[in-house]
Amino acid sequence: DWADTISLDPSLDQLQELAVLLRSRPLRWVIGFVVGGGVGSLVGALSFLQRKTFKTPDDLDLLAEMLRCLRALMNTEVGMRSVLNLPLLEEEEEEGEEGD
Repeated sequence: DWADTISLDPSLDQLQELAVLLRSRPLRWVIGFVVGGGVGSLVGALSFLQRKTFKTPDDLDLLAEMLRCLRALMNTEVGMRSVLNLPLLEEEEEEGEEGD
């Protein structure tokens, strides 16, 4: 299950494979990824890495590949809607407004 793979410290190879799958598999596969929690796991992993104060070159490679996965995902309507409707993004925006 990709949601678990992403949540458990994904490797660069796994993220590259996921990016290819998101671009090449049928829409029903992408829907399964979304319904299975893949988007939340991907954004959570991206957020975790982004927050690290010191990023290694490997961290930067992982970040870049996660962004490629999101880009591939957002090329479908279901992927775009799932990314735009994430509660995590709304919570972070609210926290940012409180700090202003």
